[in-house]
Amino acid sequence: MTTVRRLLGLHEHLSVVDIVLAILRVVVILFVVTGIYATISKGTFTLDEWGSLAVGGLALGAVYALLALGYTLVYGILFMINFAHGDVFMTGAFTAYFAAAALANSGFLAQNEVLSFIIVLLISSGVAALVLVLGLTGWFGTSRLVRAEALSVKRRDYVAAARSLIAEERGGE
Repeated sequence: MTTVRRLLGLHEHLSVVDIVLAILRVVVILFVVTGIYATISKGTFTLDEWGSLAVGGLALGAVYALLALGYTLVYGILFMINFAHGDVFMTGAFTAYFAAAALANSGFLAQNEVLSFIIVLLISSGVAALVLVLGLTGWFGTSRLVRAEALSVKRRDYVAAARSLIAEERGGE
């Protein structure tokens, strides 16, 4: 029983959250297994296609994990925005693509091209601006950190030594 509890992530003291999460884990696993069985038995996907989907899904998940790790390091630990992450600004481009694809699938793009262009432009620029604003709102914490570091330089030994040398050269000012 302890192995099952460990696999489900349950501990000695169960809270309501632990029980709900364990139930959700079981439901998701059953849902995935049922979906896989149904698509294989109906012939929607073959076993080889499921293998390709699994490998592709793992590769894409690894990319997402690396992006999340990069964001955590840059934003979460350093508390600063790093414009080297161009993928942050690519959210606008991807949003534009998916918004245009959704409008094309609904038939709205073919009927109202100019209005569709304006809608896609507003949605994509809004998402890119939101990402930019969310990144820049952390600037105040960074500016305090930079100011504190600059002020701490004044108190370092080599700065005091340089000041005393300059004072000696100037005649004891």
